[in-house]
Amino acid sequence: MSWSTAETVRVQAGAIVNATGPWLDRVRRLEDPGAAPSIRLSKGVHLIADGGEDWSAAVTIPHDKVRVSFAIPWEGKLLLGTDRHAADGEPEDARVTDDDVRTILDEAAVAVRDIGEVRASFYGLRVLPAAPAPPQTPGARRCTPTARTGMLSVAGAS
Repeated sequence: MSWSTAETVRVQAGAIVNATGPWLDRVRRLEDPGAAPSIRLSKGVHLIADGGEDWSAAVTIPHDKVRVSFAIPWEGKLLLGTDRHAADGEPEDARVTDDDVRTILDEAAVAVRDIGEVRASFYGLRVLPAAPAPPQTPGARRCTPTARTGMLSVAGAS
């Protein structure tokens, strides 16, 4: 069988596990179109910038009671970032925005001098419970919702 075709294949299984990360609810809705949202996403954005050549330790920069950013020496550069931004929209549409870059540089500047040119940026999405609290809420954990018809959906680790 070729994976490049749109052919439907039927299989029998004793159990189905949905471990699709940011796409968890989309897969749940394939089984049950009326499934309520069970997750929300947090976007972690990281930059690699010039600087840090002489660093021998990382810096954690507190911004409030629960949120921090960081600066870590890496391969003669600085790895800067945070992972406490709510991610709206579809997972495949997530991007590092100019605003993300400005926020990280501004937050790092509180504790780090002489941050050089940004050489690279990247992001990741973290799955959190669909509770109305923002991602930086203490105790926000990954979830393991189950479906009515037998598919087990799991997200993250406890």
